[in-house]
Amino acid sequence: MKAAYLDHNATSPPSEAVARRVAELLEAGLGNPSAAHGPGARGRAVVEAARRAVARLLGAHPSEVVFTSGGSEACATAVRHLWASARARGRARPVLVAAATEHQAVLEALGALERSGEAELRLLPVGAGGEVSGATLEEALAGADGLCLMAANNETGVLADLDAVGRAAAEAQVPWFCDAVQAVGRVPLSFGTGPGARMSMLALAGHKLGAPAGVGALLVRRGLELTPLIRGGPQEGGRRAGTEAAALLGGLEVAVGETTAYLERGGPTRTLALRRRLEDALLGAFRGSRVHGAQSRRLPGTTSVCLALPSGEAADGEELLLALAERGVAVGTGAACASGSGDPSHVLLAMGATPAEAQASLRFSLGRGSTEAEVDRAVAALREVAGL
Repeated sequence: MKAAYLDHNATSPPSEAVARRVAELLEAGLGNPSAAHGPGARGRAVVEAARRAVARLLGAHPSEVVFTSGGSEACATAVRHLWASARARGRARPVLVAAATEHQAVLEALGALERSGEAELRLLPVGAGGEVSGATLEEALAGADGLCLMAANNETGVLADLDAVGRAAAEAQVPWFCDAVQAVGRVPLSFGTGPGARMSMLALAGHKLGAPAGVGALLVRRGLELTPLIRGGPQEGGRRAGTEAAALLGGLEVAVGETTAYLERGGPTRTLALRRRLEDALLGAFRGSRVHGAQSRRLPGTTSVCLALPSGEAADGEELLLALAERGVAVGTGAACASGSGDPSHVLLAMGATPAEAQASLRFSLGRGSTEAEVDRAVAALREVAGL
């Protein structure tokens, strides 16, 4: 059986054009972008071209783009800033609000502050559909100093009502950080207009867009004086020290161009059709299975399915994942960074799933280049594993 890659929420492999661009830049011998000589100027030009590309994609000003090593660093920086800015305003123990289904990059950064006694954390429950209710959010924001609420969940693909979140944050005058790592490039999103204009900060990861791993960005609203997480040199306007990875950022520029073309050509509609094909096939073959967040608005290419095996035995997501991998099919069981932990997904538990149901779930995530053939191969392989 031919290979099928359906784990784009973990990482989207770079295209040939992206890989070629990175190789060209590595061979070009770029200098340190901060250096004043010719090789440094060439490196700086590559970095700034990538900055302009990211800004165009998200309707931002180039000066609002701060490059990082990836999404986790961007999230950690944002959380630290919310805390530090509240402390600077005289709050001894800032109150930070987040949804219970946020990515671990956010929850762990918040949890460290809470465990040290430096902050109070208000975790928002979600309903069975994975969404935070408006009333719950408004209540939690009273007297709060910062809000962390993601655009799209990495495990289920459930989309937040960004307009409602933005209104609530604005009315409470609470700065809002949005982890948009899974949403950028998969659904239309702007930092400059609509609900995005109410965000103080927004995080993205290059490898979710088909760029090389190792680069990401934190968009920071103009006028906001970001508290650096990494201190040292004056790179990124003093907001993030460390020499920029110019060659990788050149790959990010190409990947952003491919992402822009995908959105402009109606790619999400095609991806949604593929997801529906996949879900119909899975639910038809495995009676009694269900899709987490099925009634909620979700990313076009993400589905998390709690599988019911024909034998009546409880499915083991990790075992199924490994069996599929042996057949050349790549899927996930949840957040890639938590794979192998042995713990059931905190996202699915927060949505009301039992530990057994969470363990019986697989996540399929489609990318820009996913095909009907890959979807069909994945279903056929799963049927084979289950003995259908």
